[in-house]
Amino acid sequence: MNRTGHAWGALCFAPVPLALMADTTPLHSILAFLGCLSGSGAPDWLEFDRIPHRTYTHTLSLWLAVTAYGYHLVIGDTFALIEALKATSTILGAILCGFGCGCISHWLGDVLNRQPVPIFTPFDRYCLNLFASGSHQRITCVFIFSVACILVGFLRPLSFRIDLLKMTFLT
Repeated sequence: MNRTGHAWGALCFAPVPLALMADTTPLHSILAFLGCLSGSGAPDWLEFDRIPHRTYTHTLSLWLAVTAYGYHLVIGDTFALIEALKATSTILGAILCGFGCGCISHWLGDVLNRQPVPIFTPFDRYCLNLFASGSHQRITCVFIFSVACILVGFLRPLSFRIDLLKMTFLT
């Protein structure tokens, strides 16, 4: 995918950080959403001369860890690594959680094409080999949105989903 495709992919994946932040304040949800948008291109712009394309910055497990750490900062379940950041750790956590989700959406956009991307380490490679990079971006966005819907279904409790359905069909 290109930069625009990854941005659209992040919009399609945005329900995930919003679902993670649903029990927090609206500020946390907004920051997670903006973090998701900014993280969508991060695996590409974090690379430089010494880091080859689709290695360290495209590792799925790294971005899952960033997302989980950010989420745990928001809910107060873990400690801030730097003492001075404790006062704003929930805000930093929302940004990290959203940023990690944006990078995961980037990975989902790249896994469908012919160039393999790493899953657990920068050295293992996997691809679905469906099409060339940069083509079929709409199909890729539908795939990313489908994954996001499945994740939201698992992340939110059943009562939340029932309330959402009631709001959708009663209004």
